[in-house]
Amino acid sequence: MLMDADGQNVEAITGPDEDATNAAWSPDNRLIAYQSDADGDLDIYIYEVATRTTRQLTDNSIPDYAPSWWCAPDRVLFTSDIAGNPDIYEADAAPMDVPALRVEDEADQLTFENSMDIYPQASPAEENASREGQTVLGDFGEQTSFLRPETNLTPEDLSFDGLERQDWKGIEVCTAQ
Repeated sequence: MLMDADGQNVEAITGPDEDATNAAWSPDNRLIAYQSDADGDLDIYIYEVATRTTRQLTDNSIPDYAPSWWCAPDRVLFTSDIAGNPDIYEADAAPMDVPALRVEDEADQLTFENSMDIYPQASPAEENASREGQTVLGDFGEQTSFLRPETNLTPEDLSFDGLERQDWKGIEVCTAQ
């Protein structure tokens, strides 16, 4: 639901049977990403506030969920089980008039390990998705990029079995403005 700051002009952006949850506003407040099972399984949707247009970003029979944003308002992060376990992906949120993407072919996969990499940006705080994807050699021959944890809750530790490599780095995320 969208509404004015005073509670007036309430507008539904999804139907009651779509089970839309985990809404996340883009950094420029132009788009809203959310997960919904409108087509029978969880997919990511993008709503453009100015045009009242909805784009189904993902469309497959595998759960896609937990949307979030990079600092740039045009790249959305989300979790998908398309590779057989939860991994974090990113994709362009717009343009609004293009068909849903094939996650396995068109989204950029950010984590690669057989771990529960679920929440793209330290939320909820108790999840440690930023630590579960680490490995010396990833399945694709490269080191998984780590997500930067909420350091006031979880100290950052980029070691693996006592080994720390200089090329293991956290992903820089937005800070509140």
